[in-house]
Amino acid sequence: NTNLMIRTACLLTVNNIIAAAGAALGTVVLAANAVLFQLKDIMSFLVDGMANGASVFSGRALGQKNRALFWQILKITYKWLFVLVFLLMLGFTFGSTFLINCFTDLEEVAVLAETYKYYVLIYPLIAGIGLALYGMFTGATYTVPIRNMMLIALAVFWPVERLLVPLLGNDGLWISFLIFVGIQSLILFYSLRKLREKIYKIK
Repeated sequence: NTNLMIRTACLLTVNNIIAAAGAALGTVVLAANAVLFQLKDIMSFLVDGMANGASVFSGRALGQKNRALFWQILKITYKWLFVLVFLLMLGFTFGSTFLINCFTDLEEVAVLAETYKYYVLIYPLIAGIGLALYGMFTGATYTVPIRNMMLIALAVFWPVERLLVPLLGNDGLWISFLIFVGIQSLILFYSLRKLREKIYKIK
């Protein structure tokens, strides 16, 4: 699908920008960010598992022309997203040091990762809605908002990163990334109205 390919290209662009910016801040920062992004990715995969389930059932609702089922799936997705985000944040709060040490035995890298771990802590809270709704939209074969959200998020991320990293260093890089994922959540949440219209056209 062209729209999803554009999304992937944008995501790869952001990842490369983050890697380049981290490298420019020094090898220790680059290594610490790599550890934290691994932990962030684990959180993403867990939410993606729920999103994949939502994708299957939203596609079924669309195929059966069942509006009630679609909105039931949406409510269940929100409910379990809240539970999962709470558990991820709780688990990371108490287990972050252990997890960081699982990925590195270099003390200076671990210490620096501890300094920036709080950005990973709030990541599922900011990105969760976008990750979950991504499944709903793909299941309903409505990918235009996914393409648009990623293009807009990238268009905002790039200048914000250029502005904040020179001012705040690695903090600026993480803030830029959280803005990037936050915009995705906001746009997909707003686009639910259009998805509802698509469902309501089913006869």
